[in-house]
Amino acid sequence: MSKPLIISRQYKHSPEKIYDAFASAEALGAWWGPAGMGLNVLAHDFTPGGKFHYTMEMGEQISYGIMEFISMKRPTEIQWLNSFADGKGNKIKPPFAAEFPLEIHNTVNLEANKEGTLLTIKGVPYNATEEEIAFFEGMFEGMNQGFSGTFDQLESYLSKL
Repeated sequence: MSKPLIISRQYKHSPEKIYDAFASAEALGAWWGPAGMGLNVLAHDFTPGGKFHYTMEMGEQISYGIMEFISMKRPTEIQWLNSFADGKGNKIKPPFAAEFPLEIHNTVNLEANKEGTLLTIKGVPYNATEEEIAFFEGMFEGMNQGFSGTFDQLESYLSKL
């Protein structure tokens, strides 16, 4: 059993506004991914069984990612499997580490409160080996930094609406 990566961020925006930032290709393409990386949306179908296929670009480095949406309950929850991918949308191991799990099951919960919304993301390896789980857990610090930049970009996107 894997220890989950759990990250929370308080936003002054409504759960509906944050949920909608995941629901359209234009919105998700404007803020998803590590800070400083360009993102190009290749496909976006925000339905159970639908996919968000994208490229992330930093200088000459290009990588692909894919989200396979499992379920969504507007405006409180979104679940998906996240993976690195190739240009055709096939799941692959990331180029930086063969020990990284092929799939991560992510759940975003959006909880309304008097300040706005508490966004909490929980990620756990899916169908992973013990070695992959251990590697994933060893990357929590770096993943916290990466999601911090992503969630800063979400705040900036929401504030411009």
